[in-house]
Amino acid sequence: MAFKYTDSKQPEYQLKEMYMISPLVPIYNEEEKYGFGLTNFDELPNNRNVMADHHYERSTDKRYHTGANVALTTNFTPWLNFKTSYSYRGEHGRQTYHTPPYIADEKSKRDYTYHSETSSYWEEHVWENVLSFNKEFGKHSINAIAGTSTMARRYTWNSVGVEGKTITYKVEDGKLVVGEQPGGFLDPGFSTIGAGAGGTYNGDGSKWDYRRASFFGRLNYNYDNRYLFQATVRYDGSSKFGADSRWGCFPSIALGWRISEEEFFPKDMALNNLKLRMSWGRLGNENALGLYDFLALISTYNNKYQGYVRGNGDNAWSGSIARGLENRSLKWETTDTKNIGIDFGFFDNKLTGALNYYYNQTEDLLITKALPPSAGLANPILNVGKIRNKGIEFELNWAENKGDFDYSIGFNFATTHNKVVELADAEQVLYGEGLKYGTEHFPTQTRVGKPIGAFYLYKTAGIFQSNEEARQYVNSDNEEYQPFADAGDIRFVDVNGDGTIDDGDKVYAGSGIPKVEANLNLSVGYKGVDFSLVLGSAWGHKIYNGNKYFYEGMNSGSNFLKSALTAWTPLNSGTSVPRAIYNDPNGNMKESDRFLEKGDFIRLRQLQLGYTLPKSLMQKVSVEKLRFYVSGENLFTITGYDGIDPEFSRGSVLNAGIDKLIYPFTRSFTVGAQLTF
Repeated sequence: MAFKYTDSKQPEYQLKEMYMISPLVPIYNEEEKYGFGLTNFDELPNNRNVMADHHYERSTDKRYHTGANVALTTNFTPWLNFKTSYSYRGEHGRQTYHTPPYIADEKSKRDYTYHSETSSYWEEHVWENVLSFNKEFGKHSINAIAGTSTMARRYTWNSVGVEGKTITYKVEDGKLVVGEQPGGFLDPGFSTIGAGAGGTYNGDGSKWDYRRASFFGRLNYNYDNRYLFQATVRYDGSSKFGADSRWGCFPSIALGWRISEEEFFPKDMALNNLKLRMSWGRLGNENALGLYDFLALISTYNNKYQGYVRGNGDNAWSGSIARGLENRSLKWETTDTKNIGIDFGFFDNKLTGALNYYYNQTEDLLITKALPPSAGLANPILNVGKIRNKGIEFELNWAENKGDFDYSIGFNFATTHNKVVELADAEQVLYGEGLKYGTEHFPTQTRVGKPIGAFYLYKTAGIFQSNEEARQYVNSDNEEYQPFADAGDIRFVDVNGDGTIDDGDKVYAGSGIPKVEANLNLSVGYKGVDFSLVLGSAWGHKIYNGNKYFYEGMNSGSNFLKSALTAWTPLNSGTSVPRAIYNDPNGNMKESDRFLEKGDFIRLRQLQLGYTLPKSLMQKVSVEKLRFYVSGENLFTITGYDGIDPEFSRGSVLNAGIDKLIYPFTRSFTVGAQLTF
């Protein structure tokens, strides 16, 4: 049984808002009512002063974690036993949030005190039953299991808040008039729900339930440590699917031949271990699904936009709205995996390695399809098409001991070739998320014959150096390609030659999926001193620098990237950054190859130095081992990428490679001790 308590505080602002703080406004300003500088620009969008948020807003997050495991094993014979086990994990959470009146953004004021309290409860129950058989018959060895597993997860979340105001709704001359007046919170600093008596209350809550059941079996057969066979099968059911598609069957089979154990294999050569293996398996995936994506969910609202008003108009009555469409035909995403490889060892296994070729094909992909805003519905998840991944995996390791000195070095790499084999039809296009409000400027598309989430971008041809050059850029009908362009604007290419520049001119520009990933491990030890490092790298992929899209365009009163200082001017005509202009009439910020960069990098993931005290000294104090160490993670990265970090979570497969407001890997240092009794 285990218990854990955490008490944390999170900033009440997004990373994006921190980036966007305008450099033209001071953080503090004693002349303002609440002492913080504000972005009071008449014509430009305002940005929040996140330091005001940090100063005034107070939040707490306390969580109590519990875990327990219990198991019972019954041995029927020396080679047959039954084990039943149960595990529980639970988390109770309580969060509070309180803020007095203040202003961090003139267009989004906090005019009244607000306080909220939230409680949550999450629990998981897992019950497994396994019957195991393990017996040898001469040169034959058989190991088999059969079992069941059930899992249930439940979550409940409830929140109530109160704001020191009263909302009024009136119908005057046939029109709804919404007003407000102060109410409650006689002491703005008194942070309880009850102190808001007479204010405006709001409540929210959610509850979900997830269940999964599995039946499984595995058979391992070994003849004389030469011929190896394994077969497995799983039959899984998940509550994320409708009743007709809830269950999936996922078998696999593997064969191995340890050639080095054959009598004909030479025993006096450097190669002392050689094994050939091959396998086929089918895997099921449900991770891309929400808990109720197969249902048509309904949301309720009680405001003037989704609710309605009746009677004397004093209150808004609750209304409901459909968030999506029912899709009970959703089914498991399945991947068929095929592998063939060899394992080898030289010089009494001082040098070991493996080479593997894999071919995976995924069918019925669970993909979120972007709908136009006019649909008025949430983006649905669909089973769409087939995707193929193939490549090789290779690893090589050397380890040796020489008296008090030992060392090891390991290298591995994997290649990936991704291709969309099939969609609903050959011409279908699946779009990722639009950078502009999620509905415009789509850098990625998924098409048959290319990698999933590939970049399709406008091709650029430099910058117009004069207004005359822009006017002379015409098609065969003597019509201007870019009538709103002037000196300093991006020149886009009419790739398909139809006389206009539109979506038809977007071209395939690469993929955000690395073609090669490689790692290097090194460790050295001498008389209690140990040293190790881990290098990681990725090669052959592209990154769409969304930070330049957001912070190089100079279309707002926010902060900008340093590269904005190199924007085109008549005196700085050799730059690749277009001119500074509000509203972007030429569309310089639309999705184009000027935002695309190579994503190759090498990163020192870990560097560690340690010292273990001599055993003879530790035995005197009844200690088996005492080791002190200092460690650093993510100490440096070598890359040509101009963004924050070339390595980041890819998110949806349809948006792979888009660097959009990601949080970078942190550099950290650790000093510690390991004590074993």
